[in-house]
Amino acid sequence: MKNIYRVITLTLFLIALLSFVFFAKGYRFDSEKVTITSTGIVSISSQPKASKIYINDEFKGVTDQNLNLKPGNYTIKITSDGYTSWQKNINLTEGVVLSLHAHLFSKNPGLKPLTSIGIKKIVQLDNVPQFIVLTDNLINSDNKNNLVLLNLESPIISLQKGIDPIINIQTTFATDSVDLNHLKLSPSPDFTQLLIEYEKENLLVDLKTKETFANIDKDQLQTNWNEEIQKEKSLIIKSFPKELQTIASNSADILKISPDENKILYKAKSDAELPLAIKPTLPISKDTLNHRNIVKNKVYIYDKKNDKNYLIKPLENIDIENKAVWHTDSQHIIFIEGNQIKVVDADGENSIVVYSGPFEKNFISSSPRGNIFLLINLNNNNNPYADLYEIEIN
Repeated sequence: MKNIYRVITLTLFLIALLSFVFFAKGYRFDSEKVTITSTGIVSISSQPKASKIYINDEFKGVTDQNLNLKPGNYTIKITSDGYTSWQKNINLTEGVVLSLHAHLFSKNPGLKPLTSIGIKKIVQLDNVPQFIVLTDNLINSDNKNNLVLLNLESPIISLQKGIDPIINIQTTFATDSVDLNHLKLSPSPDFTQLLIEYEKENLLVDLKTKETFANIDKDQLQTNWNEEIQKEKSLIIKSFPKELQTIASNSADILKISPDENKILYKAKSDAELPLAIKPTLPISKDTLNHRNIVKNKVYIYDKKNDKNYLIKPLENIDIENKAVWHTDSQHIIFIEGNQIKVVDADGENSIVVYSGPFEKNFISSSPRGNIFLLINLNNNNNPYADLYEIEIN
């Protein structure tokens, strides 16, 4: 009798275990056909939470949740009151778990002023919230400096806090009067030095010691800096899968690297075919956005972690060097298009306007909080220069 109980218990355990395994793989009982059918799972999360989920225009609840769907093509739409909507077309394969994250942005972004000094020129130092700022206002009355280091890690930015004076441009150059509009500021690749050019004069500033060096060999300095940039790009290419390193070196002009260093924004220098660096061992959903054949002069984002290559059409006619930046989440690109600020997903989808108010067209940066830094002048009748604002898009 004990043996019978053991057999029954073991049988029930195996049935439960198999049921759990099949359930986890997406198999469900179809009451209409009275059969077991295979499904796929779509795991949907969002920012903000509790956003509405629509699948083929049918409401399916709110985020975050996992949905079992039969294999096929679907349109997933995520919405939330007061935020932009998000949409993606997917092809779901049986037995596959497809993870989607929708980042929605505020339709009414807030404007947070960060400075009140009047900014003529601004240069960001690396990806940290620090900037070299040129202003007409003299910071620190004793030293009368108007080239300053602006540290946005300081909670309050004013004439007294968050600003580290560097030099006074007017007294540094030999000319009687320096037109600040004609100055050119160029940071070194490691952001420890700053080259200042004015007419035929140039000045190199050590940003740590604030020591200055006049009339240096600018051409040789630029050559050295370019060599440093090329070395850095070579290190980046070496981080690629081996199958792609030659193509990356010969066919890609690397423009910007994502903050998490897993994605690379680049422009194709020539036509090429990207081989698969990761051979799939499990069933995968068809990804129509994954472009393995790159075309000269097109803009792409390569995802090293997932071996995906995406065509980024919204950036094809954009000055990426000066008018596009990575969002801090490494999942979006923020860029200037005409009189608007837009955001596009890293797979080239969901290009949307997040800001269309006034701003200076020559500067854009991403804030550590996932917002946008812009130069804005809200009263140009009384104020000749813009100041730095944080556009709160989250």
